[in-house]
Amino acid sequence: MKADDNTWQGMTHRITGKDSVQMDKMQLLRTGNDLVFTIAAVADPKSGKPVPFKVTVIQNNGFVAENPDCDYPQKIVYKWKKVDELEVHFKGVKEKTFSEIILEYKRK
Repeated sequence: MKADDNTWQGMTHRITGKDSVQMDKMQLLRTGNDLVFTIAAVADPKSGKPVPFKVTVIQNNGFVAENPDCDYPQKIVYKWKKVDELEVHFKGVKEKTFSEIILEYKRK
């Protein structure tokens, strides 16, 4: 949802039967020539606020957002697989080990 000329906000829900539960909030913010992405699931442990990720790649089927200073993940990749299917990759190194978490979403 477009909040204003520079801000877009969204959220994910988990649907079980006829019930839905809000899972996560996200925001895309234009600041000057940059786009900054935040997702509530990746929060600073000290402040509790979402960690900002700079959008480094934008394509028709998704985008890549990166923050090399984040504990984990350092990269988030959103990729549309189909018009109603989205795949999200959380990638990075934590304690010298590379890890990738893949989440799949389907629009209902």
